[in-house]
Amino acid sequence: MTKEDIIRDVAGHYNLQNRSFAKPSFVDGFLRKPSFRLGGCMFSGPEGRRCAFSRFVKPEKLKELCEYTLIDQYASRFDELLRDDIEPRHPGAAVFWGAVQELHDVECYWTDHGLSAAGRLYIKTTFYVEIEDSGVEL
Repeated sequence: MTKEDIIRDVAGHYNLQNRSFAKPSFVDGFLRKPSFRLGGCMFSGPEGRRCAFSRFVKPEKLKELCEYTLIDQYASRFDELLRDDIEPRHPGAAVFWGAVQELHDVECYWTDHGLSAAGRLYIKTTFYVEIEDSGVEL
């Protein structure tokens, strides 16, 4: 898969409801686990959900990923972690994968039905890829 293939795959897969994202959990005003401190992306989340990056990781390597971490911590291992059909796998691809993760993580880029107008604009200005409007907005 090329970078554009990956972007189109991510854009077509996610919506507000299926992202692998933990929201903060509070009980009596105190933050409780199992949440990231302020909410955040999870490489491998509840109900088998996965973040944008981990969807392209070899299945046998998924358990090696921490629950929460930064993509650049894995840059030196992209070649071993990513599926063989994935093109951007050199350590310098950390910038690309970080931008893919930002697309996944930012709530305003998604609606209940898929990519929002803001998400399409992010893709256009970051990756220079045009994603057509599905015609369904909130």
